[in-house]
Amino acid sequence: MPRCPRAHRALLSLLPLVGAMTAAPAALAGFDAATGKVVLADAAWSLPFDAPSELDGATIQGYDSEGEVLDLSAVHDRMLDDAERAIEGSGLIRLGGEVSYLSLGLPAPDANAAIDALRERRVRVSFWQRPRGTRVGATLSWFTGGIDNPDATFLASMTLQPTGNVTDDGWEEWTSGAFDFAWGGVFAPGFITFTDEQVAVYYGGGSWDVAAQADVDGLAIVDLGPAAVTPASCTLPSERADCGDDGVCHLGVCVDAAVRLGAPLEDPQLRANYVDRRIFEVERFEGGRAPRTRTGLVADALAPLKGSARATEFWPAFTAAYQLLVDGHASAPMVSYPSYANGGVCVHAGEADLLADVAPEERLVPLVFSADDNELGALLAPGDALVRIDGQPVHDWAAAAARLISHPGDPAGRDVVIAPQIFNAALDAGAVVTFARCSGGAPCASADVEELVIDLAALTGERLLDGGTAPLLSYSAAATCDFRFRRPVEAPNVKDYAFAGAADEGGVRSLLINGVPDRYMEGGDTWFDRVTDALGDEPSLVLFDERSGAGGSIDAVDLIAAMLLAEGDSYAMDFLPSFEGAEDDGVPRAAVVACSSDPNAYSCGNGFRYRVGDGGGPMASAASAKLAVLIADDVSGNDYVTRLLKERSAGATRIFGDGATWGAFGVIWGMAAHVGEMSGGSLQVQDTIFVDASDEPLSGEQRFETSTGIRPDQVVRQKQSDAVVGKDTVLEAARAWLLEVQP
Repeated sequence: MPRCPRAHRALLSLLPLVGAMTAAPAALAGFDAATGKVVLADAAWSLPFDAPSELDGATIQGYDSEGEVLDLSAVHDRMLDDAERAIEGSGLIRLGGEVSYLSLGLPAPDANAAIDALRERRVRVSFWQRPRGTRVGATLSWFTGGIDNPDATFLASMTLQPTGNVTDDGWEEWTSGAFDFAWGGVFAPGFITFTDEQVAVYYGGGSWDVAAQADVDGLAIVDLGPAAVTPASCTLPSERADCGDDGVCHLGVCVDAAVRLGAPLEDPQLRANYVDRRIFEVERFEGGRAPRTRTGLVADALAPLKGSARATEFWPAFTAAYQLLVDGHASAPMVSYPSYANGGVCVHAGEADLLADVAPEERLVPLVFSADDNELGALLAPGDALVRIDGQPVHDWAAAAARLISHPGDPAGRDVVIAPQIFNAALDAGAVVTFARCSGGAPCASADVEELVIDLAALTGERLLDGGTAPLLSYSAAATCDFRFRRPVEAPNVKDYAFAGAADEGGVRSLLINGVPDRYMEGGDTWFDRVTDALGDEPSLVLFDERSGAGGSIDAVDLIAAMLLAEGDSYAMDFLPSFEGAEDDGVPRAAVVACSSDPNAYSCGNGFRYRVGDGGGPMASAASAKLAVLIADDVSGNDYVTRLLKERSAGATRIFGDGATWGAFGVIWGMAAHVGEMSGGSLQVQDTIFVDASDEPLSGEQRFETSTGIRPDQVVRQKQSDAVVGKDTVLEAARAWLLEVQP
């Protein structure tokens, strides 16, 4: 549309998700129809971007697409004196391209009276942008002690969203929605980050257009009145009573849900269009056959959000809805970062067998695997059992913490996967946790059990409310955990995604991997070489530990399978998208297979056949080995590895673990980010049939595999009695079977 002269600039409403036109919502930042300009006179604080000398205490720092800091002059050069094109004042700033990120540090409250006056107020932040080949997303972030404080810790973040207001020459209004300005009434947001939306495309393998830019102007903070949430003490089970309809419990403090979880879309029509778009994506792109039977459940769960604008409900409902698919590759859109992680404590599923007076079913609780030497970790020891949170049994409390805990895969693996999340959620909520300790290795009667009661809020939120500049336990106090109590292979980088390592002990060859990386990623070549070396010399006893299996590439899956399977054990995997109305018809499958077998075929409707051994690695070099497979948290590529190894015929195979793999058998696609999201979520777009040399489906209960993970042949979990003496229960059970020694 041609640009109108500024005196005649008109305000329209364009709802870009489906192109709907409606009556324009009220302009949030003072659009003056007579002049075609935005007037910021009523803002509590504003930034016109007219000149570098008019930043009013704010600071700016630019970064390129690789995150490298740009010379400040390069950013100042982007502030253009152009009164005609500016929507407010006499200038604007042009972002994108070479300035991929702009960090705008807001004035510190103690240095700016206007910002300080907003601590206990409810506000709305807005800005205007005009795309010139790209858009920018904007994220508000809260830190303790200011962003220049080396002891500052991250508290929260929220993305800004379009309002639906646009002008006829392309300016779009974006807003935070209404939120309480200061976290807990204490910490004001530290900065706003503007990010070129090309960043996500670039890191997804797309090309970068340095000429694509976006104009930004008219940043304003408008005071809406008193804060909605009182920063009272709280627990997660009593969250609604403690924090009201607009608050959530974070670090033991009631804070605005929009700050912690992200604000819902304010405009009703835009919100309805957005929900319809996400439902449409689930219904059209989901490829798992079992998940496709559940898309109606997702639609039913999301449809009520069209009429809901509460931050406590909106985005958590998306997380819950996507889990209904039982698609291990499904993830909901992301609009905020999580705050606290694990506090340096690694907690995983186990059996508290030393608690003699506890019923057997109540002994299946998280156990401490390891703890860093910090204020929290110093209180704990390996084998300590997490038995209560806020006075409730662990699993009862976890049910109340659903917005902080998720597992989209096979429910049979849920208890294993979410065990560390339960403790992380307790830390995030500032809960009171109770651990049970039994020393000495013999079962303890109730009177002999030592209970450790730890108030996590006292280590985090309480000190912040008392005016501390940093909690005693910060977000940076996070340990890198995996799902192993002990490892058959040790190395400094043993927990890295692309790690592979082997070791020999007592006649057993142990191979430890985490993910199944692409050969061309960093560390990929080393991974392939180590796996080939470990399985290429015909070992007789193999312990394959993939208990932290984050998935990856089909080539890496094939390398392992080709060496451990005998010829004819498994011929191929058919990756098949959904066919309209013909999911169970063999004709579309046959057409995809024929197409993908044609060397001249470029595309086969997003389907293909992958034959075991197509990667060109050594074949059947360990096919006769007796093989113990250790599973715990295994998804995608690791699902495939485990499924294929069940077809071994030449060597005995046994799978050890507790639960099931995720059951994610297909390719994952990231969905497009809308309305300023950090991520648009993801879905699996295929399902898989495993076939033998006769082109018939392999043994199993279903043709299509998604939603059903691989169960262990021998159920075994970490025992508290082993943990206190440093023994890995799962590892020892696997070794005993390999050596035919009774455990």
